[in-house]
Amino acid sequence: MSSPITERGHARVAVILKGWPRLSETFIAQEIAGLEARGVALEIWSLRRPTDKAHHPVHDRVTARTVYLPEYLKDDPRRVLAAWRKARRLPGYQAARRKFLVDLRRDPTANLGEALGPGAGAGG
Repeated sequence: MSSPITERGHARVAVILKGWPRLSETFIAQEIAGLEARGVALEIWSLRRPTDKAHHPVHDRVTARTVYLPEYLKDDPRRVLAAWRKARRLPGYQAARRKFLVDLRRDPTANLGEALGPGAGAGG
């Protein structure tokens, strides 16, 4: 039986990157292409859209679906809210929230929303 986190009965691997594709990180692109060549189902979650004008040919070999997250949370409040609604039901959420609140008291710039962002679209 297939579920949102499997493809053809095999688990998918999420690769979270600061930006995709990036000319300066061809090593990562080669590793991703190599995993795909071996049949590993991947998804790329990129925190930023590409800014390089040029790209390396290895980027063309990567076929994984790429999800671009909003660079700023203010740009996609629905996704942030959806992530929070999903995350708050997960095991360990309350413990993580308590730790976040301790960190927030120590550093008021701490941002729980950024931690929740990738989960909003994961699996579905």
